[in-house]
Amino acid sequence: TIYIFPGSYAQGGLSVTAQNVDIVGMNGGGGICYLTGTINIANTASSVRFLNISFDTVNHNNAGSVYFRQCSFNVTFNQTSTGGSQFINCDTQGSSLTGTVNVSSASTCIMVGGTIGIVTLSNSAGSMAISNAMNCAPITVTAGVLTVLSTPIYAVSSSYYGLTATATGGAGTTIISLNSCSFIN
Repeated sequence: TIYIFPGSYAQGGLSVTAQNVDIVGMNGGGGICYLTGTINIANTASSVRFLNISFDTVNHNNAGSVYFRQCSFNVTFNQTSTGGSQFINCDTQGSSLTGTVNVSSASTCIMVGGTIGIVTLSNSAGSMAISNAMNCAPITVTAGVLTVLSTPIYAVSSSYYGLTATATGGAGTTIISLNSCSFIN
């Protein structure tokens, strides 16, 4: 386990390759643990777990799983594929993913609670579930399986749609399931 004390840390280019590691922000007293720059998670197997940390940009690009609890993404979370299938779990109750969430790999991404920014799903073998979020910005699905439960989806302006789905045909599959959702413009 790695503990990070409250503060802002410039971590441009930091790579996390360790297996079975917990990285914990010690912000029980109200301080914020903020890692600026780009964090690359490249664990080849097993899992990496983050708790109570704010990020600018996070890239997860290997076969290992990653778990985020009470974490915030201010710019971008990118899930790309370099082999294998990944599992990503973001339990953001009370925090936010205000940046863009891009999933372009054959992975499973689960986001629960909080505020979720712009979402893009673009791999026919990928799946994403969004549940009980306070709100979610526009979602674009070009391929993959999307499930949204009990979450308001909003358009950022009158020139955007809250949800855009395109079926590319052939090997590209797009399936969308919405349950107890509302659309807000």
